Amino acid sequence: MRIPKTLKIAGKTYRVIYATKMLSKHNPPLAGQCVYPIGEIRLSENIGELKSSRADIEQTYLHEVWHCIWSALGDDKFCNDERRADAFSSLLHQVLTSGKGQLVKPSLKKKESK
Repeated sequence: MRIPKTLKIAGKTYRVIYATKMLSKHNPPLAGQCVYPIGEIRLSENIGELKSSRADIEQTYLHEVWHCIWSALGDDKFCNDERRADAFSSLLHQVLTSGKGQLVKPSLKKKESK
């Protein structure tokens, strides 16, 4: 899965950065953080002493995007719901990474002349 350097949510540009040292200072250490006022999604390459897998980082990215979307919608109840954010990001990650093959648009048949 591709994690972009920047993305837009409801017209606001968010910058995605690795901020491992900053996030590890929290107690407990954070895997990610969305900072709405400055439009930043911060990701950590490890959580405490544990090195994060690529899948962990991707799920954390999707988790933080969840927070950004619900913040943009002005819904604090969903925005701050960590259980839903975890479940959503896990399921969406599976959808985005488990697909096989590529759906190709069928060619349009020319109408047969009579």
